[in-house]
Amino acid sequence: MANPNADTNIFLPLPKMGEMLSILIPTYNCACNQLVAELSRQADALRIVYEIVVVDDASTDADIVQKNSQIAAMPNCRFVRLDEKIDIAKMRNRLQQEAKYQWILCLDADVFPADADFLKRYIDA
Repeated sequence: MANPNADTNIFLPLPKMGEMLSILIPTYNCACNQLVAELSRQADALRIVYEIVVVDDASTDADIVQKNSQIAAMPNCRFVRLDEKIDIAKMRNRLQQEAKYQWILCLDADVFPADADFLKRYIDA
């Protein structure tokens, strides 16, 4: 006989795509503060668990490195600076190693969402 007090819902649903999202951005001599700020705004509006990880590929422009280093002060964001330049395949692997979450979105540093629903459309796809 089944226990009437037993919890029949022992299997929790898996998170939907995008509920835990790592947004990964490689950069080299490209300021991406505005991109990160916009992605943060959109992710916050969607109320998802997210992180944004920017990895700098040993940029040589000190002004850009200084600007990008401010990303680390933004909520849910990390900035990692490499000492030596690596090729793009190694960079993508490094970004994935830095990611906390299963779902990832890789964006180049020189792009910007065309509209305010970019992340919503990505998650809903």
